[in-house]
Amino acid sequence: MIAAALTLAAPGVSAGAGCEPRPDASCVGADLRGADLVDADLRGADLRKADLRGANLRRADLRSARLDGANLRAVDLTRARLQGADLRGAHLRKAEMEYAYLQRTDFRRADLTGASVIGSNITRAKFAGAVLTGLWAVKVVGLPTSAPPGWRRAGNVFLGPRANLLKARLRGARLRGVDLHSTSFAWVDLSYADLREANLRNARLESAMDPVEGDDRMGPYLEGADLSGADLRGAVIDQPLTASFRRADLRGATIRGSLLASDLQGADLRGLTIRDFIVEPAAVNAPSWCMEMVRSEAYRITTPAPCTAPAVPALLTGAEP
Repeated sequence: MIAAALTLAAPGVSAGAGCEPRPDASCVGADLRGADLVDADLRGADLRKADLRGANLRRADLRSARLDGANLRAVDLTRARLQGADLRGAHLRKAEMEYAYLQRTDFRRADLTGASVIGSNITRAKFAGAVLTGLWAVKVVGLPTSAPPGWRRAGNVFLGPRANLLKARLRGARLRGVDLHSTSFAWVDLSYADLREANLRNARLESAMDPVEGDDRMGPYLEGADLSGADLRGAVIDQPLTASFRRADLRGATIRGSLLASDLQGADLRGLTIRDFIVEPAAVNAPSWCMEMVRSEAYRITTPAPCTAPAVPALLTGAEP
């Protein structure tokens, strides 16, 4: 717990002689940077425009607190109680709100860039107008009442454009037409997911380094996934295996690893780079395209056949151009 009185940071703000961490406290504009508020009881407290950067609010009770416009960058709100709290326009970049109680919490117009709400209850929370770039929201409970365009629940994952889907479990998920452009899919299980007509432009469907084993064995898993008609321009895709890319737009994308039994019928492959490939030519349902070597073990598709360079199936067996 911090000292009984805390200095007010904002000039001209009247909130008595100081800020005492207690229910219904008046702490408008208070300077609480780095404060130790573990288990603090701040129910109904007025913390508008307060500076709480780096504060430790683990398990704090902030039910119905007013935090609109507050700076909560990199705060620790793990298992905190924020039911009914007002966080409109708050700065929550890189805030840790894991396993927090966020029922009816108002995040409208807040900046949650890089924040984490893993395992939290977001029932009836409001996210309209919020910045959710890089938000990590897996294993969540409940449905919010509002969200920015493109954001939705899929299983126990709250996802949308530019989300962080690290370790999300989306096996068999129905994601047809979803907008997940510029999203990170490291360690994600997308096996048998329906991603038809999805916007995956500039998405990173690539392996991440295993922090324990020190290798890149951890996903994503695309076995049996249907990406027919998806927009994958500029995406990076690892180990697509048996994924279907029928009529998908793969212009400028990069595929690494096995395309065994992948369906590329009707896909636009212009500018596609293929690296470290392992493919059975007879298993690939695709037209012949011209490819050029751009570096060792990497080829880029240029124009449809006929051409002077070897066509795709020959190169996919490892033949030199």
